Amino acid sequence: MSKPLSPQGQFLGLQRVRVPVAELTIGMFVSELDRPWIDSPFLVQGFLLQNQDDIRRVRQVCEYVYIDVIKERAPADAKGVTYERTRYVSKVSAAEEGPRAMDTYSHAKAVLEDMYESVRISASFNTDAAKSVVKECVGSVISNPQALLWLTLIKNQDNYTAEHSLNVCVLAIALGREVGLQAFELENLGVAALLHDLGKARVPLEILNKEGALSPGEYEQMKQHTVHGRNLLLGKKGIFAGCIDVAFNHHERLNGQGYPRGLQARQLDYFTRIVAIVDAYDAITSARCYSAPKSSFEALRILKNAAGTHFDTELVVAFIKLIGLFPAGSLAELSSGEVGLVMPSGANQNTRPKILVVRGPDKTPCGERLVDLLKLTATADCKEYKIVGLHPDGTFGVFLREYRNRGLKLGG
Repeated sequence: MSKPLSPQGQFLGLQRVRVPVAELTIGMFVSELDRPWIDSPFLVQGFLLQNQDDIRRVRQVCEYVYIDVIKERAPADAKGVTYERTRYVSKVSAAEEGPRAMDTYSHAKAVLEDMYESVRISASFNTDAAKSVVKECVGSVISNPQALLWLTLIKNQDNYTAEHSLNVCVLAIALGREVGLQAFELENLGVAALLHDLGKARVPLEILNKEGALSPGEYEQMKQHTVHGRNLLLGKKGIFAGCIDVAFNHHERLNGQGYPRGLQARQLDYFTRIVAIVDAYDAITSARCYSAPKSSFEALRILKNAAGTHFDTELVVAFIKLIGLFPAGSLAELSSGEVGLVMPSGANQNTRPKILVVRGPDKTPCGERLVDLLKLTATADCKEYKIVGLHPDGTFGVFLREYRNRGLKLGG
């Protein structure tokens, strides 16, 4: 695995990197071939690898290609050593990536639900299916992370465990992309994140789905899901070995106050630290049997306050940068009293994004309209027009899944 990198670094510029065709991954942008374009069957010079068929066609023609990446140099570590990291360039918008992201998310969720049911019945599951859906997720996140990230905001309490595991997978891959992990590392991280809670399939359903607080004895049984997860994965062949550590240790904390073993910071590997953060974030923003959901802003505040004691500080900073102050797809309340969905925006609009207004000042349905807060800075009575708060999915009767089902394309 790559050296863990600081989220800040020196920008070295857009570069073209030579990549053997055996290492190509969905989401990469091929900018140059190992032969003249006119001697190839491709009609355009430069194209995005959108599926396995695209990769297969390139492999039939070329031995290597060049892809566009952004190169950065991380700040020197305590020993004065610097490291370079790679960032893939998003060549498609969130709107363009949206349909593929929705298909990927739906397919992955169905596979995961079957996997949990299989583990409950027979303690077995299909590792190839897990790796396949993670590869799809990695491809989508490399293309444009916002398209899949907004789907993680759509909550369905009826099947919390499977949905949570998928969300943690997507969030972990996106955070891994943010800190510059390579494509194969993103796939390993994604599988580990997808399977991190597999042990919950061995926890009695009456405890897993209990409404209200767990008794001390029930809580001890719930904590055993980390042990169950480790045991389920120990006997599995063909999966990344780090999955075992992540399943066993994702509730450990840097200060030694976690479970099941009270490990110290030096004993927690990089992937476990990533999954611990995104696992907590998704849990905090989800409605659970014993807890009401909190907004993304509140969840990020909790993570920030726990940085250095519970969670890795540099990774928390990177995650906050990734999610942003107003994540695309989140439910925002405006100073006018209106409510709407946050649309993706450029870096210069991250504090004043576009809003799809869906509720009027009285919080009742209204004619939908798109408001650009960068351009519309004041209300009719000359008060500042801005976002004053974020709310969880379902607040004011606004359910993100309804907009997803209508085919809403974030970004226009």
